[in-house]
Amino acid sequence: MKMVEKTTIDITSFVEYKTCLRKLLNDRKSEFKGQRSALARAMGCQPAYLARVLNGSADLSLEQMTSAAQYFALTPAQTRYLVSLLGYNRAGTQALKSFWEEQMIQASSDQKELKGRLRDSESLTQAQIRTYYSSWHYAAIHMAAGLKKSMTDRSITQLLSLPMDLTRTALAFLVDAGLLEKNGIRYARTDRRIHLSRKDPMVLNHHVNWKLKTVESLARPDESGIHYSSVVSISRDDLRQLQELMLTFAEKARAIVKDSDDELVACYTFDCFEVGHLTERY
Repeated sequence: MKMVEKTTIDITSFVEYKTCLRKLLNDRKSEFKGQRSALARAMGCQPAYLARVLNGSADLSLEQMTSAAQYFALTPAQTRYLVSLLGYNRAGTQALKSFWEEQMIQASSDQKELKGRLRDSESLTQAQIRTYYSSWHYAAIHMAAGLKKSMTDRSITQLLSLPMDLTRTALAFLVDAGLLEKNGIRYARTDRRIHLSRKDPMVLNHHVNWKLKTVESLARPDESGIHYSSVVSISRDDLRQLQELMLTFAEKARAIVKDSDDELVACYTFDCFEVGHLTERY
């Protein structure tokens, strides 16, 4: 089976499985000719039958949809959502629709967990995680060590305006954790990745660390960053849509960063949340 690269399409935003399939195919049509035929083979059906499905006159089976999800290299949560969406679209009773809708809601919630999406991250020990996220400077030094200009403890100290002893202590920790390697007096990042689950107790530290750095950035007279805040009244569905857009942006931003030249250290943060808790009495 010839599979394509992982998609950046937000699978959980679709309410019709056929629309989603068409979007997945159109998104990948430049990769190689015969995309539809390859998908049909992966699902064990004829291209003519797949054409009927996409045109609206036929439906896939759950087994065929599972094969399609494998072909498009979807995550487990994306696969569950798409298979459930097929069941929802084909359901003949309200009870069955409700069952599949619950499956879709759960799959969508799981997909929001970025750790499930960023599958190449490797976990540190709990003690290492607590240290890494205890202060902003660990992550900053970690990123600074990977800049194109070979970095030493002195150059990192100057870049981040840190005390030398603090820099050296952090560098020793990062080397011991396998996140950096030392060659002579110079440091470089390893291929080991780190991502903090939103359920981890240290996630609060991580967010607070970089929100405080955001405030510092705003206070600098030569600040050239982009800062945007807005308080709005909005429907619950549209709030969820904004949150999904931000998750999609997070994936796209990560793809850009992955292939970007290491010229400087930067931080991007964003938030989207409900202010207060409105009850039905109001």
